[in-house]
Amino acid sequence: MTRRLIINWQQEDTRHIVPVAELLLTGVDSEARYEFGYIEGVHRARELGFQPFAAFPEIERRYISRDLFPFFRNRVMPVTRPDYLEYVTALGLTPDNNQLDVERVANV
Repeated sequence: MTRRLIINWQQEDTRHIVPVAELLLTGVDSEARYEFGYIEGVHRARELGFQPFAAFPEIERRYISRDLFPFFRNRVMPVTRPDYLEYVTALGLTPDNNQLDVERVANV
């Protein structure tokens, strides 16, 4: 199983949106791994002023981890928050969706 999240960047002045990276989740449970890498759109975004994310400074590199990168984890509401169910429902998700589904709609 592979899940893919596309990360978009928005140019501040023109509000132009450019896909710049992807986050992949492959495998399940103990075999799961996350992979982050920039995609072709990053070159156009750089022309518009995009700077690589501090957590992922090398544009040509693929970053791999068994755990969700802190860059993403810090943008996802913890399931322990009292308003988590309300938050997930407002996003059109259900509590049984996996973490990457919630990340899909988190602000990056």
